[in-house]
Amino acid sequence: MFGFFKKKTQEVPQLHYDPTSISVLDIRKGFLFDYDFKTWEVTDEYEYDWGNNRFSYEFKVVSGTETYYLRVEQSQKTVCYLTDKLRFTKLGEYVENHIRQEEKPPREITYEGVKYIRERESPGYFRNLEDAPEEAAEMLSWEYMDDSERKILIIDQWDVSEFEALIGIIIPEFSISNILPSA
Repeated sequence: MFGFFKKKTQEVPQLHYDPTSISVLDIRKGFLFDYDFKTWEVTDEYEYDWGNNRFSYEFKVVSGTETYYLRVEQSQKTVCYLTDKLRFTKLGEYVENHIRQEEKPPREITYEGVKYIRERESPGYFRNLEDAPEEAAEMLSWEYMDDSERKILIIDQWDVSEFEALIGIIIPEFSISNILPSA
């Protein structure tokens, strides 16, 4: 016959996560989660490739009028940073001059009375997974922490004189809860 009465089979999409056990590592654009008594929506997602099969994922997250960036990295353990963009010039002329002379920022930076110490330098590639998933931009990132190892300052260099700064906190993975996938 013509197949009018055949039962149509629907393809079931393959999920990248176990729906019975969603973790912070499963978060993607469109997901919702709770943190600090607020519900956050993931509006953008980015990938950092640090080489040697080491990746970080960053998500632009919004709750009401607040916008932050959640960076998730897994090595021996899962590490989560919740950061906000900071105008690079707010770090002071000394930081910019040091980078121009030494080709890297100073070992210590004090911002708003908090002393941050450079912990790691990471060359890598950045991809916006929504706008340009096939294009990767080369970058260099420096991570700083305070003595409590709870506050973080990140400086990213995109070009010879193009810099971006992020400031925030390291949050425990378990503080992100009620993770729900997009509909």
